[in-house]
Amino acid sequence: LVIVANAPNVYTRDYLVDCLLLNEIPLTKHEYLQSEKVDISIKKESFTMNIIGDTYPGEFYSDRRTKAKRWDPLVEEGYDYCFKPLKSYLEKASLNIANFEAALVEDREDARLWELKKFVLGGYPTPTVKALKKANIHALLLANNHLADYGESGICSTKKALAKSKIAFAGIGENLKEASQPLRIKSNNKEIVIF
Repeated sequence: LVIVANAPNVYTRDYLVDCLLLNEIPLTKHEYLQSEKVDISIKKESFTMNIIGDTYPGEFYSDRRTKAKRWDPLVEEGYDYCFKPLKSYLEKASLNIANFEAALVEDREDARLWELKKFVLGGYPTPTVKALKKANIHALLLANNHLADYGESGICSTKKALAKSKIAFAGIGENLKEASQPLRIKSNNKEIVIF
């Protein structure tokens, strides 16, 4: 039985319950807000930031279209195709952050959830990261319903691929504390923290 009393909001309550169940010490408010880690620095007084919704090149959907012998943009046009209509929009911004709706894995067949979920989303790391960088995507938010489609190994391979390519990210980690760390953006005169 776990009881959390006097939590100021639902987010805090859920976070504290997770900490109790995993036997982890919660981050203090100071640890949350005063982290020394800066994920992205922008050397401007003002800048444009875009936050983009669900993003995924679509290998899962390509498999379905290929099997049905239908035209598929990823197969026929490549990984850059999905960003083509947004190219000028993304190029103009100083900072582009996207919610990435998949795990980055080399073996997309190796998922325990194939029998349990209708949509198991995985992307190949090398072409996906290359397309994200070419599209001027600077950071990914990963705390969503598809990141764990490939289990712990999928989370680890996603983290490794993004760290190697120097794409900032938030929402995953080796433990709850690390996964709860925000994305921190600093410019000359402001700081933005995204949880």
